[in-house]
This record gives sequence, structure tokens and C-alpha cells, in this order.
Amino acid sequence: MHHSFDTHSAVKRFILSGLKEEQAEAIVQAISESRDYDLSNLATKTDLIGTEKKLDDRITGVEQRLDAKITAVEQKLDAKFSELSIDIANVRIEIVQVRGEIEKSKNETLKWFIGIAIILVGTMTGIMTLLFRYFLQ
Repeated sequence: MHHSFDTHSAVKRFILSGLKEEQAEAIVQAISESRDYDLSNLATKTDLIGTEKKLDDRITGVEQRLDAKITAVEQKLDAKFSELSIDIANVRIEIVQVRGEIEKSKNETLKWFIGIAIILVGTMTGIMTLLFRYFLQ
């Protein structure tokens, strides 16, 4: 049921309540104009609920895609970490092998050094013996 708005009586009520006539007329005119607005473009509660549902669905879709991408990245990282662990294990094996080779080389060098030292001592002893015999005779 649509009632018409009695602007004249509204102006009178505002004036009786202490407003000046110009103020009362301005207020009543604003009220009249606001009643003439087309309210069909305003969103209803049903419109808002529908929009909320659509947004929720879109957000859910984005979350699912992000979850899938995060899972894929995690899987790639896990694979890379596994490769790195294997590489590190191989490097450790190589380090142990190199240490063994260094130890072996060190032992070989020490054998050669001791052998040469014995030969030098023997040679020096022989030379000194010959010189001692030569000069003491």
C-alpha cells in the first residue's frame, strides 16, 4: 500500500517544532526527492547471498589451485633434496677414497724416503771408511 507524502503538513510540523520555514521546506523537498529514487538497482539480500556464494566458490577454486601448486613445488623440492642427499653421500665416499689414497701415497713416500736415507747412510759410511783407510795408511 503506497501512501502519498503530504509535503504541506510535513513543512507545518517542522515549523511548529522550531525550524525556520526555509529549513523545513528544504528537508521536505529532500525527503520527497529521496522517495522518487529508483530502488530497483539496489541489491537485495538474496542478491548479496548469491554474490557471497559465487565469491566463496571462486575463493575455494583459488585455494584448491594454490594447494595443488604448493603440493607440486613440495614434491619437486623433496626430489631435489633427495638428489642432493645422494650427491652428498657420493662426495663423502669420494673424500674417504681420496683420504685413503693420500694415506697410501704418504706411506709409499715414507718407504722411499727411508730407503733413500738408508742408502745415503750406507754410502756415506762406505765413503768415510774408504777415506779413513786411505788417510790412515
